[in-house]
Amino acid sequence: MAFVEVKNLIYGIKSAINGIKHDIAAIYVLKNGINDLNNAINGLSSSINGINKNAINGIKNAIDGLNNPIYGIQNPINGLKNHIYGINSAINGLKNFIYGINNAINGLNNPIYGIKNAMNRIKNPIYGGTNAINGHKNPIYGINNAINGIRNSIDGMEMP
Repeated sequence: MAFVEVKNLIYGIKSAINGIKHDIAAIYVLKNGINDLNNAINGLSSSINGINKNAINGIKNAIDGLNNPIYGIQNPINGLKNHIYGINSAINGLKNFIYGINNAINGLNNPIYGIKNAMNRIKNPIYGGTNAINGHKNPIYGINNAINGIRNSIDGMEMP
């Protein structure tokens, strides 16, 4: 009887070792999830920088476009030309601003996907942790079985 309990104890210890291996694998998966989250944050930062740069250029072009009609007042013909150029510059500035917003929106998609991937990776260590907890129960059952086996062996001994 005691041999079976020792055998169960060995199986329990092996299960615990496998549980620890799963814990280590879960830590690596969690590390990858954190890296994905960092990449998502970097992508968001790049998107914000893109919005700021294009917005500043658009505003500068619009201001340049507004200055041109003022110079055009000095000479009606040249002023009219400059006014047209100024409107054109303002339109181009607005186009740059719109392109900047569009690029920023497209840039925001990447961090969103990165966060989604990171969340999926974070789930895996949770499942791995549950499996490891269940695996750690096996050695306890094995030890309990071994103790009961020893008790049964002692109870079964005949006294001389």
